[in-house]
Amino acid sequence: MSKTYVFYRFYRAHFMLKDIKAVIFDMDGTIIDSMWVWREVDVEFLKRRNIELPEDLQRAIEGLSFTETAVYFKERFNLEESIEEIMQEWLEMVDHYYRNVIQAKREYISFLLI
Repeated sequence: MSKTYVFYRFYRAHFMLKDIKAVIFDMDGTIIDSMWVWREVDVEFLKRRNIELPEDLQRAIEGLSFTETAVYFKERFNLEESIEEIMQEWLEMVDHYYRNVIQAKREYISFLLI
């Protein structure tokens, strides 16, 4: 991408947003690509407990809420932790990925800095 093109896009975006006070984005898939994180959390969470990732896990939890998934994990893997402790650990793991691993898509960085 040439510097001229980047400048043009930046100028055009700035002009289009001059009277706009706020913008709402769908973050995942638009600004960042983090859909893979939850699978990594599952892998790491189970690995910490010396539990091998079952092949059918993603199919089994697809469509479940966050809490329902924690209940499923507790029951399927006979975990000692409470549902709240499981969810808290997942949130801490995801927080680590968002803060340290996931990066904004390059094409949106200049737009976000307007």
